[in-house]
Amino acid sequence: MALDITKLENVKHEQSTTIARCPACAEIGQDKKGEHLFIDEEGRFSCVVYPNEAGKEHRKRIFALVGIQTMERYITVKSNDKKDAGIIISDILGRLGRQKNSSLEKTETVDDVITDFKSELKTTVPSVPDKDI
Repeated sequence: MALDITKLENVKHEQSTTIARCPACAEIGQDKKGEHLFIDEEGRFSCVVYPNEAGKEHRKRIFALVGIQTMERYITVKSNDKKDAGIIISDILGRLGRQKNSSLEKTETVDDVITDFKSELKTTVPSVPDKDI
């Protein structure tokens, strides 16, 4: 609930509070000085003559007189048209984040790796040290 400050009379801004003539009090001939209505920075309002629970009907009257009746707070969502479907490009990142071996390829076990290493040792020629050292 918010009030339309442009419809208020005798509006004064003091720090984070707005003080104005209470339209409900003015309707019955009160608040000649224009200092009954207080509005805080969050938009909450109250009349000093009718505070708390006693002022519930009074605040309803204030809102009826100067309140913003329709709050247009909504989110617009772009429609999902089929003509925009070409924007999404499949596989744009390539293989980024994928494992090297796919689930279709055979993965080697530790025993297979050790066996391959031993067979490489048998077939390779060891290096010969230099006599000068």
